[in-house]
Amino acid sequence: MRDSFWPEADDVIFREGFHAATTAELGWFGMGTQTAYADGFMAAADQLIENIEQGLLNRHPDEIFYAIAFLYRHSAETRLKQIIAAASYHLAGSADIRMGHDLADLWSRARKLLTEAREDAMGMPLERAGKLILEFHRLDRRSTALRYAITAEGQHHELEGIPRNIDLVNLRDVMKRLNNFLGTCIAMIEEALQGHFQL
Repeated sequence: MRDSFWPEADDVIFREGFHAATTAELGWFGMGTQTAYADGFMAAADQLIENIEQGLLNRHPDEIFYAIAFLYRHSAETRLKQIIAAASYHLAGSADIRMGHDLADLWSRARKLLTEAREDAMGMPLERAGKLILEFHRLDRRSTALRYAITAEGQHHELEGIPRNIDLVNLRDVMKRLNNFLGTCIAMIEEALQGHFQL
C-alpha cells in the first residue's frame, strides 16, 4: 500500500479486489437490491456507533454525527420506497416509482398502500412508526440538511427541534426498532405478492 499524500498518476477509485476481507463483491447474494442498499446504510451507521462505543474510531462523535444520521435517514427512505413500490405493484399491477426524498410524503403513501394491501397492517404500531419518520422529516425535509452545511440559497442548514447533545446509542437503538418495523411491512407485502401469484 502506498501512502502518498497526493493522488498518483495511476490511481483509480474502483479497483479489482483480491483480499476477501476487504473486497466488496457486487451482485453477490442479492446485493444490488433495494433491501441490500437499505441494509447497507443501516449497517454502516450501526458500525460507526459501535466503533465509537468501543473507542475504535479516531474521530470525535461530533465530526461524524451528520454522516451517521444521514445513513439512518437514507435507510428509512429506501425502506419506505420499497413499501410503496411493492404495495403499488400488488394493488395495481405496476410499481409506483415516483418517489422524491420527502419522508412525510413517502410515509403517507407507504402507510396508505400498506393498509390497502394488508388489512392486518392496521394492528401494527403505525402511529409510533409515523411519529419517528416525521421526526426525521422535520430535521431534514429534502434530504439535504444532513449532507450539506449550506443551502442552495447560501444559508446555513439549521437542525431545529433536536437536542444540542445527541445520544448516539439511543439513535441506533430507536432506528433498529424502526428498521424492524419497516422490514416487517416489506415482508408482509412480499407475502401478499406471493399469494397473489399462486394458482
